[in-house]
Amino acid sequence: MDEEIVTFLKRYNLRKRVISFIKKYEWTILIFSTVACWLLGFYGFTIYFERTGESESFTDIAYLTFQLFTFGSGYVEGEVPLVLDIVRFLAPFTLVYAAVIAFMWFIRHLYKLAVLRRYKDHTVFLGLGDLGRLLLRDLQHLGEKLVVVTKEEINPSERLLHPNTVFITKTHDEHDLLKQVRAKYAKRIMCMADGDEENLSTGFMAGEFINSMQLKEKPKIFVQASMLLVEQLQELDFENKASNNTPIIYDNIQFFNVYERAARNLVHTYSPDKFKSFTNSEDQAHILIAGFNKLGQALLLQAAKLYHFTNRKKLRATVFYQPEEEKGKMGFIANYPG
Repeated sequence: MDEEIVTFLKRYNLRKRVISFIKKYEWTILIFSTVACWLLGFYGFTIYFERTGESESFTDIAYLTFQLFTFGSGYVEGEVPLVLDIVRFLAPFTLVYAAVIAFMWFIRHLYKLAVLRRYKDHTVFLGLGDLGRLLLRDLQHLGEKLVVVTKEEINPSERLLHPNTVFITKTHDEHDLLKQVRAKYAKRIMCMADGDEENLSTGFMAGEFINSMQLKEKPKIFVQASMLLVEQLQELDFENKASNNTPIIYDNIQFFNVYERAARNLVHTYSPDKFKSFTNSEDQAHILIAGFNKLGQALLLQAAKLYHFTNRKKLRATVFYQPEEEKGKMGFIANYPG
């Protein structure tokens, strides 16, 4: 390849990485610049007053430094220290830049809300946990129209920005919110917060809202939840239907659990009897699980359910876990005391 092309590609990739870094940490850089401007301005005024022989208190110098951001104290008589000369231009620029960023974000937000009023066949995320972020990124790459609703404001540096993605910060328990995100026109609704209970309550609320309307095609509602909770709810739903009460689980609600599905695949692929025969009555299958997060818990549960051997010896399992996983361990034991 020609050297000029190689040089161009290197410069282009470097410029692309720099721009990407600035966009990702824009507000962090801005906050750091603001603090740096204030400290340098304070230092510059201190030098200036020492040279002029004037005696100013700490609070007076601090007040003058704050005024630098609004062109209020940049003009001083006599020789100006170099650091103060730089900061009296840099500080107002920092403030103006922050105002422009905030204004542009506000305009983009209003524009997306206006566009949202015409959304159809889109995907709505009610809650956004770690797995939800991964799915959101994949759907963005596919060019899907997306609406993300979270209870707390997402840090701009952490947002998975995309022109077809609208972020809304509100509580999930309001039907007005589902009207705003045009849930009845959506292709699918994803309940993928980090908490199973939150996902279930959000999914049932969305199901009640969607099924209260006469729609030709109802959007599918996918709820990420533990299968233990789902089984308990299905039993309760069966009792409700038997008593002719309002159903809890509607037909368009589907439950899934990524960890349990992955655990079933691992348990099937690496079953101990694929590596050793357990016909001898003295042999006992033994598995080791490193880590007891949600995937580790699902692995242990699926192994206990599916691993049965010809010698009828029970499975032996050893689990190593971190101190922060103690709460999950106690919850697992409470749910599965056997």
